[in-house]
Amino acid sequence: MKKILNILLMICMLTVAIVGCSNGAKLLSNDNLNEDEYLNIVQPNEVIEMIEDGKSFAVVIGSDTCPACLHYKENLKELKGHEDIIINYINLSQDIDMGEVQDLVENVLKQDVSKGLFTPTTYFVVNGQLEDLVIGAIRADELIEYYSDYIK
Repeated sequence: MKKILNILLMICMLTVAIVGCSNGAKLLSNDNLNEDEYLNIVQPNEVIEMIEDGKSFAVVIGSDTCPACLHYKENLKELKGHEDIIINYINLSQDIDMGEVQDLVENVLKQDVSKGLFTPTTYFVVNGQLEDLVIGAIRADELIEYYSDYIK
């Protein structure tokens, strides 16, 4: 019985974590700039391929229903003039295979999601290995600093 309760609890936690801080409404408008002008929208399998190829990059996992993610996207817009900084973005609000997201985070990035998959989370991968991660929205200048420290 205890094992069943633990499994149900884990399923509930994963469901809540994957949905993130969803409120069902977009809080900020991205009307001034299209996402593809400042983000490289990717699927989890594309990130896995970049890791397997030993590349160095940053990837954000976020959602359009998460207020912190929307705030972060506003910060990311400030990077538009920095052509040397490419931000890969997995948008959980789009048509996406959540099993692939979980596989990416758990098995490839080796992060424990039993307590949740928090959005937004920025992962810094160097030569195919996770070097660092930041949970939550960060300012553009902080992201530039992280990027220059890890990706160069």
